[in-house]
Amino acid sequence: MGQSDYYKDRLFDDDFYTPEMKAQFVGWRMEVWLDKVLNDVESRGAANDKLQFYALMQASGFQSPEIYAIYHPRARTSCGAPSFDNPESLERFLREEMKYPVFTKPVHSNSARGTCLLTDFDVGTNELIHHDGTRVGVQKFVANIHDPRGLGYLFLEFLRPHEHIAHRCGDRLSALRVIVIVKPDGAKVIRAVWKVQTGDNIHDHFGRTGKTGNLCASIDMKTGRIGRVVGRVGLEQTEYECHPDTGQNLIGFQIPHWKELLSASKTAALVYPKLHFQHWDIAITGRGPV
Repeated sequence: MGQSDYYKDRLFDDDFYTPEMKAQFVGWRMEVWLDKVLNDVESRGAANDKLQFYALMQASGFQSPEIYAIYHPRARTSCGAPSFDNPESLERFLREEMKYPVFTKPVHSNSARGTCLLTDFDVGTNELIHHDGTRVGVQKFVANIHDPRGLGYLFLEFLRPHEHIAHRCGDRLSALRVIVIVKPDGAKVIRAVWKVQTGDNIHDHFGRTGKTGNLCASIDMKTGRIGRVVGRVGLEQTEYECHPDTGQNLIGFQIPHWKELLSASKTAALVYPKLHFQHWDIAITGRGPV
């Protein structure tokens, strides 16, 4: 554990952590080491490339977002989705055929980098409309697409949350981060947290200290009920009982489809048998875990 872990995660604060919780803490340096020791390098690529990942999920019978379109200079394909290799063809598709709302992101990205939510297209002005009402011309949007790894850019189905989650958090998708260990005798889910969106965020990324404004909630692994919920106000980490936007109680909330989520996590983890230390983002929707 480094000094930055100690202060950023408030390990000095006995009001936030019991001695037992502190004993289980693993800092970011150890996480990097565990990844190198436990995970096969060749297998990691197939998990981080979202086109390969979605194809494997679909072929293995697991639910994942529908791919509406792919943008790549060599027209990569996956899951039967239309693929475009030049700006003009993608612009036409966005004007004439795209299903809105649509969630966009690079094929290889993390921490919500490069994500965007487009809610509609205005034929009269030839503009795409963002979730916050701002607009951008189709040509400008396509010209500014950023693909840092050269693996392509995705246009994905915008998933809706389960009605019980929407009641508490609003109509936005908050995924669970599920941590799975793959052992010789099978897979085991060892921990899960709920990443709760707030404000105008289109993503549920929490960050190491909650700097995004989102919340992070602990989950009782036996029951699927929410325990502590933490976030940040200014520079201070704080605890929440209710969602700051809806005012609905979060403590004790039962995650829908909890047993189904645990079962799906353990089974899906075996798609990558040489990745022994896995993190999954699973959203609970009206059609179950996705």
